[in-house]
Amino acid sequence: MDSFKYKGNELIVFSRAVNWKSYWMNAVAPHLKGCVLEVGAGIGENTKRLIDLTEGEWVCLEPDLELCKEISKWGSKSAHCGRLKVLNSLLSDLPLSMDFDTILYIDVLEHIEQDDEELRSAIVRLRPNGKIIVLSPAHNFLYSAFDNKIGHFRRYDRKMIEEILPTGVVLSEFRYLDSIGFFASLVNKFFLRTSDPSPEQVLFWDRYMVRASVMIDKRIGYKFGKSLLGVLVKNKDNTVELHPKLTHLAG
Repeated sequence: MDSFKYKGNELIVFSRAVNWKSYWMNAVAPHLKGCVLEVGAGIGENTKRLIDLTEGEWVCLEPDLELCKEISKWGSKSAHCGRLKVLNSLLSDLPLSMDFDTILYIDVLEHIEQDDEELRSAIVRLRPNGKIIVLSPAHNFLYSAFDNKIGHFRRYDRKMIEEILPTGVVLSEFRYLDSIGFFASLVNKFFLRTSDPSPEQVLFWDRYMVRASVMIDKRIGYKFGKSLLGVLVKNKDNTVELHPKLTHLAG
């Protein structure tokens, strides 16, 4: 594949947001099963925390070669080295013979310009009853200098997710997360306008705001928040439409 370099620099800073990771991972955990594809695996911080939740093969897909090397460095020394595979590739370049029970987009789909085509590429590589799990920043009106700096094309709401659903999948679960963080994002958008949150700001959000959101989100029925979680399930009959750009892979 052509050389790709991820332009964001937030991966290390947000890797320390342990409360946030625990929060969304608890929501994701019940949906993980079988063979997993993690699209845009970054430096592997989420892989390290999630891979114990399933016993199948775990494939990390990352177009940035240097980030791939970081995952491989950890993977080669871990107890999971026998079932962890790291690929420097895009999803559309994978052969259709590679199929999965679960496909993860953890803060990734918003980085992909043609998100509808991406999901079509994903669904044809998903086994019947398989799941696509999307965690993404929520609400386009919160799009900020920070979003722009790290390469976000958009933020999502439920309607936007529904509009790009491929034929053959249903949105089986949807919720907003981090209601308190929603207000922090509003402040940053309209007042602070920072494109580079400091480690101290991230830790304050993680230690205090996320903990408050954990309690409040459930009480308000996950009606709003700064992030969203969507779970897409593939039809049992495996009926999907192959995108024209993928027909060369069908053989």
